[in-house]
Amino acid sequence: MNEKPFFKFRDDAVFCKVLEQEPDIAKKILVLAAGKEIEGLDMDHITIRRQEIVDPNLDARSIRFDVYMASSDFYADLEMQTSPEIYPLRSRFYISLNDADKLKKGETFKKLPKAIIIFICTNDPFHKGYAKYISKERLFADDDCTKDITDATKYDAKYAKIYLNTKHLKDAEHQNVCEELANLLEYVETSVVKDSFTEKVDCQVKNVNKTEGDFLMTLHEKLQNERAEGVAEGRKQGIEQGTSKEKIATVRRMAKKNLPISDIAEFTDLSTDEVQKILNTISK
Repeated sequence: MNEKPFFKFRDDAVFCKVLEQEPDIAKKILVLAAGKEIEGLDMDHITIRRQEIVDPNLDARSIRFDVYMASSDFYADLEMQTSPEIYPLRSRFYISLNDADKLKKGETFKKLPKAIIIFICTNDPFHKGYAKYISKERLFADDDCTKDITDATKYDAKYAKIYLNTKHLKDAEHQNVCEELANLLEYVETSVVKDSFTEKVDCQVKNVNKTEGDFLMTLHEKLQNERAEGVAEGRKQGIEQGTSKEKIATVRRMAKKNLPISDIAEFTDLSTDEVQKILNTISK
């Protein structure tokens, strides 16, 4: 009899279940990741929903937040991202679609709550080695965008896009987060427990595996089938004999199906570095 696989915190279903069942963990991650971005906001009346769906209309693409948190004056989305992505475009889409869902007809834009998007990335989204990247709107007075005249007291678009990198460099310069957040990122990457918070997360991960094993296994099999379909599609497109241009197109298609870089490399006869370079050009 085959032993059931153990699903980790970085697995989407486990991540969502843990944060749904233990709201304090979700709030703690928000506090650690957002830092100053949540200062002065209403943290006492937060609601947490798993797999929140925003569907604008039948013809447009909908979005599904992993873990959606909302209070009277802000909303936050926590996402576990394990595949190479065009993160800035995805986060832009998430915020814009959610904002459109927040205002009723006739309401002013001042009613918009603060928006915080947090991506926990298991690959470095910007390839600079930092543990944390923050993207906010800036105001410039020249075409080259060198003269930054942003005044947060007068110009505040009320959003922050935060990207956490589990594969960050460990030197002092790139370890630009507190120790507790660094330990959490290491736990996501390695499942190694280093403090009381990661111990709490780990206990809940084990509990979810124990109580939700059948659900996780069903989901795992579904993802495996989707993965096989993606591989079959890649082969159908002539990966093995494809020209350089065809291989690039195939890499893009397989990446959209969230296939691991190692699988894409195997079926395109490219190295993992070559696949990563192709994906990097997509995000530019």
